[in-house]
Amino acid sequence: MVVVHVQAAESEEFLYECPSSSTIDEIADSMCDIATLQSKIHTLSRLLRRRALMDDAFRESYPDVALALERTLSEAEVYASKDQVQYKRFLSPHALRAHIKSIEKEVKGSQLMSLSDLNLSQFFSGTSSVYIT
Repeated sequence: MVVVHVQAAESEEFLYECPSSSTIDEIADSMCDIATLQSKIHTLSRLLRRRALMDDAFRESYPDVALALERTLSEAEVYASKDQVQYKRFLSPHALRAHIKSIEKEVKGSQLMSLSDLNLSQFFSGTSSVYIT
C-alpha cells in the first residue's frame, strides 16, 4: 500500500491510500473524486449552517431537527477535515459519499424541504431536488 499526501490549497489536503499496483490514471481519478467530495461537504456545511442553523426561528421551531442536522454536519466536517492528515488518517470516497448521504437524509427529513431559495440537488445523488433559503 502507498499513501499519497494531496494538497490543493492550504485548507484542502488529505491522505489517499492505494495499492502500489494502481495506475497513475486510477490514482488521479480517485484523488479528484475525493477532492470533489471533500469540497462538497465543506460547501454543504457552510450553506446549511448559514441558511438554516443560524436562523433562530428555525432552531426554536425545530430544535430536534436543528440538533440532528448540526450533529450530522459536524461529523462530516470532522471526517473531511484537513486535520486528518496530522493523525495520518486517509480519506475514503465511500465514507465521504456516506456522509453526504447522511446530510441529504437530514435535509430531506426536516422542514428544510419547504424552504426555497437554494438548490442543493447538485450536491446530492439521484434525481431529488432539495431547496434551502
